[in-house]
Amino acid sequence: ENGYAILISAMFLLSGEILAWHHEMWRDEIPAWLIARDCKTPLELIKVLKNYEGHPGLWHFGLFILKFITYSPVIMQPYHLIIATTTVYLFCRFLPFTRLQKVLFSFGYFSFYEYAVICRNYAVGILLLCSFCILFESWRRKFPLIGLILFLLAHTSVHALIIVISILVLLLLEVLFTSDRPEKSKIGIGFALILIGIVTAIMQITPASDQGTSHSQAWMLKFDVRHLQNILNILPTAFFPIPQPTLHFWGSNYLNKLPFAFEIKFSLSILILLSIVIALLRRPTVLAMYLCGIIGLLAFFHTIYHGSIRHHGFLFMLFVASMWLSRYSYQEIRFCSFLNIPMLKRVLNTMLIILFGLHSVGGLVAASLEYKHLFSQGKSVAQFIKESKADNMLIAGAAPDDLTLEVLGYLEKDQFYYPRTKRFGSYGIWDMKWRHGRSTPMSEVLQEIQRLSDERDEDVIVISARPVEKTILPNIPDVIAPLEIGRVEDENYFTGSIDELLMTKRSLTQEEILKHFDSGIVETMTVDPDTVLAMSFGEGEGGR
Repeated sequence: ENGYAILISAMFLLSGEILAWHHEMWRDEIPAWLIARDCKTPLELIKVLKNYEGHPGLWHFGLFILKFITYSPVIMQPYHLIIATTTVYLFCRFLPFTRLQKVLFSFGYFSFYEYAVICRNYAVGILLLCSFCILFESWRRKFPLIGLILFLLAHTSVHALIIVISILVLLLLEVLFTSDRPEKSKIGIGFALILIGIVTAIMQITPASDQGTSHSQAWMLKFDVRHLQNILNILPTAFFPIPQPTLHFWGSNYLNKLPFAFEIKFSLSILILLSIVIALLRRPTVLAMYLCGIIGLLAFFHTIYHGSIRHHGFLFMLFVASMWLSRYSYQEIRFCSFLNIPMLKRVLNTMLIILFGLHSVGGLVAASLEYKHLFSQGKSVAQFIKESKADNMLIAGAAPDDLTLEVLGYLEKDQFYYPRTKRFGSYGIWDMKWRHGRSTPMSEVLQEIQRLSDERDEDVIVISARPVEKTILPNIPDVIAPLEIGRVEDENYFTGSIDELLMTKRSLTQEEILKHFDSGIVETMTVDPDTVLAMSFGEGEGGR
């Protein structure tokens, strides 16, 4: 299978490189680079991560090394893509599935897009999980190495940490049930490494007393049937991650557009869980691992943080790992022997092909939309400031800190001024001061920037992710009023030239604006009866 694995990996790397080149990193990707870039020592890095990030530091330590090569965050993209490509190679080389299943999985939504193009700490975790699955076939001989892999895996994300705890259950049961145990010294070293990894990871992600993120404030401990159903409905979105073909496709799911979407997803959740339990019944140790992992992940989503599609993907990766490990785990022959029939095996293979096929559709849809639309305007804003030769000026983020971090990263500046917290900085410090500052009125934000400008006798560039109300500007005498054209939403700042002009008899809703934006000006001219004027401007055509 080595040649096949190399071929698929080469195709993956080439297409991933093209896609990554068109991906603009946003505020969820750049902060990790800023932390690694601006922390002077590994101990300082650990301290920052422990206090405010909520993630263990393995990904950040890799970036800490990369900063000695370049100051630009762009280096994260090839680094991240190499990690994802290595995972695909190992998957295609060692996974005991069919070649069709391997290639469909490799170009699925999570493998090809979420954990390859978007640069986050999760791809390292998937690589280490894949490495563990490979080593599990010979776990009796390589138990200390498995312990080291799981130690590292626990330090990639809280979701991977939950899976490591479930794998610990698997290994304990395997040691208890099998008569061919490793040497006691190997067992001791392996389990010691795993437990140390779990404990140190928990210590690192325990939030500081003044952490201000919403999910660090209160846990959802009250039993609520509707909330529990909403958490279970995460499963279908993780197993069928086909995004809606819209401008804001990331995190959307096609299932949500269906009539009776809630009821359909809940039924699919029950069906998914029952199918997996039946498929793993003949492998009781793996079934125990899967149940521990799924309960742990869903409990985390229920009580602490609901998360997004990138977090929910670990539900699917846990399933894939369980199916992989079931090929090599302890098996009690008399246990559910009625399941050992060729028909069920063929049904399972067919279901995996369909499931991985749907994932590849989701990957293709996400890739095409990524290629078509700007993921974030932060890179464009940074480029606009550089081209204007204003990157050496003092810059303040009138938007909340996290909405301007990608601009800071692409500008490769040391710091911005954040008037909402009244401090200079680069990476975000998510403390209570930041939390309270988010609600600061824009008038007070601009007044604070005006104070800084007067104090330093410097002009200040102000970056705001939302329009500034006209009633505020007269109260800030020295502010040059901005020209606001185009859609302004979160970090989607507007820069560039105008190529279409639309005037209507009434105010349009956000949905109507997006519809016109996606369909183009020609259709608007012929379909919308409220159109007063619709004009397009073609470069080289003389203009209109």
